[in-house]
Amino acid sequence: MSQTQLQAAIAAEQARVTRAIYADFLRAGVEYELAWRRLLISLREGVSTAEERDRLYAQVIEHEHDRWTSYSILLLEAPDPVTSLARELTNAYVELDTIAEKLRRRLSAQGWQDFNQAAERCGALTATFTEGAKAVRTAATGL
Repeated sequence: MSQTQLQAAIAAEQARVTRAIYADFLRAGVEYELAWRRLLISLREGVSTAEERDRLYAQVIEHEHDRWTSYSILLLEAPDPVTSLARELTNAYVELDTIAEKLRRRLSAQGWQDFNQAAERCGALTATFTEGAKAVRTAATGL
């Protein structure tokens, strides 16, 4: 393998790892929101047992841990423009968490509206992150 081929293979592997890190970060956020949504719906519908609600809340905590872990890894690997986007998205998930905790304690129509608005903001910032990360990668690699 020539030096040029080796460098190309290394660059391709770095790009693959970077995409995987970004995908893990985004996946963890979406799974986190969905875990909250499942728990809150079970509370709203009132059809789940205490054990089921405990299991659902444990999933929220598990996905929150995954989200923070993937965020930490991303911060180690990503260039500044991407980490800035990641921070903004993470702040939106913190806001979502705060709203969801309040809604968990006291279900209300306004609480659901606030939760859905926060989830929409997370979705919009996910799209912004995806486009921004793609633009940074394209600028860095020319691909």
